[in-house]
Amino acid sequence: IGHRTLNCDGTFPDAATYKTLTQADAVAQAAARGKTLKVKREPAAAVRPKDKDILAADYEESDSDSDGYVLPPLTVPHLYVNLTLSGPSISDFPIPVRSLLDIGCPSIVISDTLVTKLGLRRYPLPLEEDNLSSLSESPLSCREYVKLKVSSGDGNWTSGVVRAKVNVGLCIPLILGTPFLAAEHIVIDSEQRTAVDKRTGFDLLNNPLYPPRQWQPEWVIPPPTPKKPKRKPPVSEPIPFSRSADLPVSVMLEVKNRIDDLALQKLLQDEDARLKAKHADVF
Repeated sequence: IGHRTLNCDGTFPDAATYKTLTQADAVAQAAARGKTLKVKREPAAAVRPKDKDILAADYEESDSDSDGYVLPPLTVPHLYVNLTLSGPSISDFPIPVRSLLDIGCPSIVISDTLVTKLGLRRYPLPLEEDNLSSLSESPLSCREYVKLKVSSGDGNWTSGVVRAKVNVGLCIPLILGTPFLAAEHIVIDSEQRTAVDKRTGFDLLNNPLYPPRQWQPEWVIPPPTPKKPKRKPPVSEPIPFSRSADLPVSVMLEVKNRIDDLALQKLLQDEDARLKAKHADVF
């Protein structure tokens, strides 16, 4: 088609003779020309967009709303949550499982491969509970169910025991449908892309699979310790002159002894001089 509605120079088709073009008409026309029309159909749960930010650019030219209106994207990613599961066959840590939150699924469904890997005990499913089908109306056969618990990657949140139907060939390891969301009080906000437990406020969609590792701070060589300055020996300062009454007893005693020594020396010198003068003929 080389034109659009705004620049179309034709008129509306006659309602009396107009015939709606169907998929069968397209297949018949292709067969008449010797060609085969191949149409690939996928289940809704398996549709994965290549780009998160796909916008409705094809309709921007025919948009009649105001310039301030922003069209919603044609495709948004599914609501996947990173959880961990364990079972009798898991001897080490619980294994991580990328699970799908699906409010449109009336049951909790788990793949047969994951059940075998976990080693969960299987229970026969009542016949009336084998009632699931895909959007293409093809049945999702389930003959058994298992009991399991799921936890967040960091272990801060753990669900109660839930029952999940086992399906062989399920394209997703685990689908957490409405029974899980109701039992665990999970509220999904499609705009903010959150799945919050009303009881605790824990957000399943915005929680890392593993808690961030706390690294020890890098060791830094400390600077050398500065050498302590050598202590100078104390300088003995002379005792300033003062009155004897202000001096301590020990100092006064030393002064008295010194005076007595000097007086004795003076006495001995005088006596020596007198004796030498008296006996000059001998000396």
